[in-house]
Amino acid sequence: MRRAGAFILVTAIGFLTLNAMPAQDDKPKSATDSVPSSFRSYVVVDDRFPPKMVPVKRAEDRDPRDRTHKMHCFVCEQALNPVLAIFTHAKPDEASAAAKLAKQLDPVVKDLRSSSFSAFVIFLTLEKEYPLDDLRNSTGGFVREERAAEVEALGKQLATPRIPFGLAARVSQSTTEWGIGEADETVVVLYNRMKVIKRWNFPAGPPSDGEIKTILDTVKTVVGK
Repeated sequence: MRRAGAFILVTAIGFLTLNAMPAQDDKPKSATDSVPSSFRSYVVVDDRFPPKMVPVKRAEDRDPRDRTHKMHCFVCEQALNPVLAIFTHAKPDEASAAAKLAKQLDPVVKDLRSSSFSAFVIFLTLEKEYPLDDLRNSTGGFVREERAAEVEALGKQLATPRIPFGLAARVSQSTTEWGIGEADETVVVLYNRMKVIKRWNFPAGPPSDGEIKTILDTVKTVVGK
């Protein structure tokens, strides 16, 4: 009887303890302390790895590490290395924040290669993830292909081989987890060892030259150490 009573008491205490514990927060984490999640995109431009054969005529001519025309996660690829991630809802053109940053970031990536620093740009201009986005234009063509062509043209204009460009949906689970709202024209996140170091939000229009300099100086200071 004593053993039975003890068992009942322990069970009751356990039940009360469980009920007293606070409920877990199921809301998505914001990008304030840790990198909240992976981020898949359709890679439009990836010139980081020279092809095995020039000109490229077949898929086999490309370097195996080249992710062009593939779904890929740059966050996963870079793992614990320092990264500057650029997400933008703006149209891909030379006046955009992404273009201005990419142009000035490319030589910085080169200078900090010993620190395994990298950067990437993702244009959030699709309705769904690339393979699932079946929206068509007035002539019956896929809008996703138009968006990819715009990014590819920008890549050729900028000639920034060390910075890959991807395409993703305007709104997705990933944008929610990273805290990227539709009102944010451009969001820039510097992180290292999967910890967010600094975040810049630009609600409307590209950053000024001074703001770009601040971002680059922060990268050089943090990663250069």
